[in-house]
Amino acid sequence: MSGKQIENVEVVATLLVQGKKILAVFNPRWGAFTFPMSRRKFFKDSDVSEAATAEKLDRAAARVAAEVLGRSFPPDDFPTPLVEIKNFEQSDADGIWKLYMIHVFTLKLSEGVRLAPGVIAELLTPKDFQTREPVTHTARYILKQIDEKGLTPFAKR
Repeated sequence: MSGKQIENVEVVATLLVQGKKILAVFNPRWGAFTFPMSRRKFFKDSDVSEAATAEKLDRAAARVAAEVLGRSFPPDDFPTPLVEIKNFEQSDADGIWKLYMIHVFTLKLSEGVRLAPGVIAELLTPKDFQTREPVTHTARYILKQIDEKGLTPFAKR
């Protein structure tokens, strides 16, 4: 058995919800539609390798939503935590097995919401995410996990 370390990947995904639909955002790097998501940032001091501060999860959720919506959020309007999903998966990007921790948040969108310039997106039902292409495996996996846990992705705010 090799002594290779398994990479831990911590991700924040924000489901932008309007009625019974979720905003699917096109990610040109992946060539598919997905949710606003990003790796959680860790701020490190270059002089003290043991000192790293993790980005607050609610701030990370607001950050990925802001990239799509092109606006900031006051603390009372930050995305709401929905579920944490932990899974050992093979990466679609590099084929390497990794331990993923996905922190899923929701944020209710008002009717007629405007997106940031250049954002390509469409509102889809959870069923649409399962049947349309191109949609990322990760988006489908998140919705499957939410459904299996009996949670609703539809924000109450």
